Amino acid sequence: MTPEEWALGRGGLYRFYAADQSPLYFGISVSFEIRWDAHRLKAPWWPLAEFVALSFYTGARHPLHSFETAAIWRERPPFNRKTQGKNRPRLAPPLPRFPEGS
Repeated sequence: MTPEEWALGRGGLYRFYAADQSPLYFGISVSFEIRWDAHRLKAPWWPLAEFVALSFYTGARHPLHSFETAAIWRERPPFNRKTQGKNRPRLAPPLPRFPEGS
């Protein structure tokens, strides 16, 4: 991703879920492939991941952090540290929809 794309906010929020659709870990990135390779190498939750939901947003990079924090507070993935904070965000992105029968 170029610095220009980063500045324009061409990234998104990713949410990893277990087979039972319980949340594992949420994050943001402008390069999912690079970020997920890092998770694959060292994240303790990686072997548990069965689903990933992606949300893309336009605009500045700052709102991505807001969406990430709100999603973490809303769904409480156990492998995120942001759930330890005291200030609950006011808005959260919509919950992902899973295919029927999953």
